[in-house]
Amino acid sequence: MGFRRLIAGLVLVLSQSTISNADEFTAVTRPSFADVEPRLVYGLVSYDFAFAGKDGAARSQSASAFLQSLIKSRFQNKSGNYIVSLDVAIGDKMIATEPIMSATWESSKFLFITTSEKSNIVINRNGVLVDDIVVDSDTNRISISMKVRYSSNTSVDMSLLTELSQLAKTASLAGLSPGVQAVSEAYAPFATILTKILSKYTDVSIVDNTTGAFTLLDEGFANQLRYNGSNFKVNIYLKTLNSQLPTNFSPIGFKISNFSLPLTEVKSGVGAARAPVIDLIAAGTDRVGVFVKAIAEGSTIGSPKPASETEIRDSCASLRTRLNKFVTSRDAALLYWSFLRSFHTELSRYKDGAKCGRGDLVEDLAALNLQLGAEDWPAQ
Repeated sequence: MGFRRLIAGLVLVLSQSTISNADEFTAVTRPSFADVEPRLVYGLVSYDFAFAGKDGAARSQSASAFLQSLIKSRFQNKSGNYIVSLDVAIGDKMIATEPIMSATWESSKFLFITTSEKSNIVINRNGVLVDDIVVDSDTNRISISMKVRYSSNTSVDMSLLTELSQLAKTASLAGLSPGVQAVSEAYAPFATILTKILSKYTDVSIVDNTTGAFTLLDEGFANQLRYNGSNFKVNIYLKTLNSQLPTNFSPIGFKISNFSLPLTEVKSGVGAARAPVIDLIAAGTDRVGVFVKAIAEGSTIGSPKPASETEIRDSCASLRTRLNKFVTSRDAALLYWSFLRSFHTELSRYKDGAKCGRGDLVEDLAALNLQLGAEDWPAQ
């Protein structure tokens, strides 16, 4: 009976398909919306990862077969810890290393026949790789690869690795936004820790770097990518969002009855460092931060000089410029409109406060259906 099991195991091993040399993702769909300009939309990259099978038991068997084939074809059946990841880069900057599968493999050999095998497999089947990145000429193209990493003496819990990956991604994505450089610096140590951990692993590509694009700012790239293995499939989706308040936006512009909503719901940053844009600006100690904080708190700028003798139009202009560093051009306009509507009474106390709602500071609002009452912002 033992000999039959041994032969059956050998047949199973020999019948399993091996992983071929690294390939590329294939294009499924391409961007179609041509009327796009830099910083008009946000980009979101998500994935799903599925094994073949009609039920859980069959899919689990496919996952085990994938693992065994990978270890035997690429790592000579070595015992140790294995991590399968999706790696995301923008230009030459690594943005995210997302673990999608972690396994510990142990085997004892008798001559050339594996007589006993044990594997513990943990799988993330879907997730978000990049979220709310402002799409421009630098961030439109995303490179994605799929790798397996091996270590004989390092083992990291999947949940801990995933959390560390998220913190490292916070630093990388924040570094792409001029408005939240301090966040990038604060979270940089986590990226360093992740890099040190992964440096203890030997990595091999399953799928080589393949470039996709969110929009037609770059032509010829897909916005959905797929890799079909012998018993598994990976989909990568590059999607765009018109606004952080998508249900309030349509082709005719914004429709918002609660004009203070954007001040709390339009945010910047990633993960634990994500916060309302207005709060991030007000937390600063520069002239714009002091201005926004004073208006929000109802304190007078330039004290002891009275508000009626203090000019703030230039501060409003600086605020508009600052908003564009955090979010898309649409949401920057939305935030400025919300700021004017929410703090109209406070702004009107100042000598030239009405100018904050006039002229070139608000010339793009009407096209987005963001209306201001002329009686509230009279010409001066």
